[in-house]
Amino acid sequence: MEDKIKFPSPPFLRNEEEEEEEEEEEKEEEKKEEEEEEEEEEEEEEEKENEEKEEEEARHEVKTEEEDERRKSKANH
Repeated sequence: MEDKIKFPSPPFLRNEEEEEEEEEEEKEEEKKEEEEEEEEEEEEEEEKENEEKEEEEARHEVKTEEEDERRKSKANH
């Protein structure tokens, strides 16, 4: 990659260049923040899904245990 040679800008252009650089930096920061927010949302969604799976598994386990107890009680009678 070639290095760009920067020549000093005339004073009236410096402010414009500085403003453009600041705007670019702000855009980059906003983009990073949006990406971080998206990641957080994805993680929260994933956690929620995992919790729902765990709850479903727990309900299924309880249901299976109840069915086993019913079978045992029927077998005992």
